[in-house]
Amino acid sequence: MEKLLPLPGGDDEPVVPYEGHPHKDCCERVVINVSGLRFETQVKTLRQFPNTLLGDPRRRLHYYDPLRNEYFFDRNRPCFDSILYYYQSGGRLRRPANIPIDVFLEELKFYQLGDEALTKFRDDEGFIKEEEQPMPDRAFLKQVWLLFEHPETSQGARIIAVISVLVILISIVIFCLETLPEFRDERDTTLPVSHYISIMSTIFSYTCLQHLLFLPFSSDVALETHLVPHNALCFLHF
Repeated sequence: MEKLLPLPGGDDEPVVPYEGHPHKDCCERVVINVSGLRFETQVKTLRQFPNTLLGDPRRRLHYYDPLRNEYFFDRNRPCFDSILYYYQSGGRLRRPANIPIDVFLEELKFYQLGDEALTKFRDDEGFIKEEEQPMPDRAFLKQVWLLFEHPETSQGARIIAVISVLVILISIVIFCLETLPEFRDERDTTLPVSHYISIMSTIFSYTCLQHLLFLPFSSDVALETHLVPHNALCFLHF
C-alpha cells in the first residue's frame, strides 16, 4: 500500500498520462490536486472502487487538467486525507477529529463513495437509524394509514392534521382560560363530582371509539394493545 504523498508545488513534477486511453497500465500514478495540496497515488488503487468519482475514469475525467497533467478538486483538503485513505485501505473511513460531521458527509457525497459507505460511517458515528414502518398490504388500510400518519400525501390528510392541531390548541386555551378569575366562581373553588365524571367519560369514550374503529384491521389487536397502547393507528401496519 503506497503512502499518502503531498507533492511540492511547481510544474516540473512527473506528469500523469491522460487517462482517456483505456490501454494505459493500471500501475500508472496519478496526481490529485485538492485546493492547492497535491497527492499522488496509483490508478489501480482508485480502481478498487469503480463506482466512485475517483475510481471511475469517465467521472474523474471532468476534473482533469491537461496543462498540468493532474486532477483538480476545489474541495476540503483535510477531508481528502481520509478520502484517499479509504481507497488505500480497501474501504476504511476515518473522519479527521477537526472536521465537523456535516462537512465530512458532504465530501463523501461529492466523491460518490456510495450508500454503503455513508451508512457505515453513520453507524460508526452513532447516528440513530430511523426504522421504516411497513405499509399495509390492503389498499383501504394503506389509504387510512396515509390519511392519519402522513399529512403531506393528500388534501384530506392535511385537513385532518389541521383539525387535530386546532383541537389541541383549543383544549390548551380552554384550560388556560379556566384559571383566570374572570372565568371562575370565587364563591366555590371546588368543582362538582359530575364535572370530573364528565371529563373521564369523554376520555374513556374516545379511547374506546378509537380502538373499535381499528379493531377489524388486525388479527393481533389484543397483543398490539398490550405492547403499543399509545397509538391505535399502529394496528394498520398489519
